[in-house]
Amino acid sequence: MKILAGEWWESGSWWQFVITMVVGLLVGFGTAWATLRAANPKRKLVWWEQSNVPLVDDQFNDGSLVSLQFMGHALDKPRIVELVIANAGRRDITPDHFHGALRFEFGAEVCMILNHSTEPTHAPVPPTDTDAFTITGTQHTAGTYVAIEPSLFRRGQVYTATILVNGDPTSVTCASAPLIDVDLEMRQPGNAGAIALAVLEGVPIPFLGVRWGELWARQR
Repeated sequence: MKILAGEWWESGSWWQFVITMVVGLLVGFGTAWATLRAANPKRKLVWWEQSNVPLVDDQFNDGSLVSLQFMGHALDKPRIVELVIANAGRRDITPDHFHGALRFEFGAEVCMILNHSTEPTHAPVPPTDTDAFTITGTQHTAGTYVAIEPSLFRRGQVYTATILVNGDPTSVTCASAPLIDVDLEMRQPGNAGAIALAVLEGVPIPFLGVRWGELWARQR
């Protein structure tokens, strides 16, 4: 019995069978994972506060030299904020991936959305919403948020909203992100290369089987 057991354990064909079975399982698992990933591509939105600058320097903000009015109301701390949202995933994001609007809080009165821009220029501009700046007598009311309504964000699209606010400098926050099968990430790129990464991150590199974002991450 000992001789038989030794022969069975030391048999080269046995180990060949085991190795073949393990390799087959790994290949099958890898193929299934690749198929699942291809059928369910990752979708990702990234956003950041591009700029948040005062229109009037604090030393001139007492109204004696410079005064800025909006709808006849004097703004004591007017600021310009640029909010950027980019589709950094591998697929388009459609309105069906929204369960509601993205809501960004500015911590200051939102007076007006001054401008919308998008790259590429032919990409659709998402609709936006906020509480209207309203004046009643000497009083006024205004919202502190901007809502990005469900919209199509094409792969690689970068959307920028330029917003006039009135209040102390406060970083923009995302208060609500009811997205379906979409990751949302706050990223603050410090240079043009990082902004380009947000656009290219989801684009596959031919023949290498990886995305630009993955290759970039390996180099950092």
